[in-house]
Amino acid sequence: MRKGPHPLPLHLGIALAHREAEQPYDLPFRHALSEGDLVSMMRGIKMYHAHPCKPVRQKLYPVWHSGVTRLLETRTKITVDAKKTHPPLILIPSLINGPSILDLCKERSLMRWLESQGVRCYLLDWGDFVKNGEQDIDLDILIEQKLLPAIRYVSEKAQGPVDCLGSCMGGTLLATAQDRLKDHVRRCVFLAAP
Repeated sequence: MRKGPHPLPLHLGIALAHREAEQPYDLPFRHALSEGDLVSMMRGIKMYHAHPCKPVRQKLYPVWHSGVTRLLETRTKITVDAKKTHPPLILIPSLINGPSILDLCKERSLMRWLESQGVRCYLLDWGDFVKNGEQDIDLDILIEQKLLPAIRYVSEKAQGPVDCLGSCMGGTLLATAQDRLKDHVRRCVFLAAP
């Protein structure tokens, strides 16, 4: 079963604040609330949860880890154009959405599309810190013990600097890591990063 709008309390709070405000917020969904307010919203969320769609995800293989954080790869054979070779690319998702946001399903995967273009990709999976007993995680630990060693691992394996793509909060963490690993990072891409 899918999670649905996440975090749900945030979505409900925004909807309630919109409904209670004398001057409605200029939100994209404000017109949908006029048909039944929160009752319609809850009905839609229930329909979302009950939908039979289950994305078919292809297997990813762990190649490195630090606690619950892992680097994953597809093991897809990358065809290389003799005129154009790419350094490996590390995809760094947000802590909130998790790695599946960059590898949704077979038909919708940024990671697999990039690999079809000849780019070897590694996907960082931060893991579930709370579920696995790593509750005392802070930004220093995320960067120093998780992100930096993962980038070093791929750079050393590639015998040269790598490219990195940070999505959302992953991009913000990447900005800090990149500054500390100038010899290991060639280029950075920030996708919807605050």
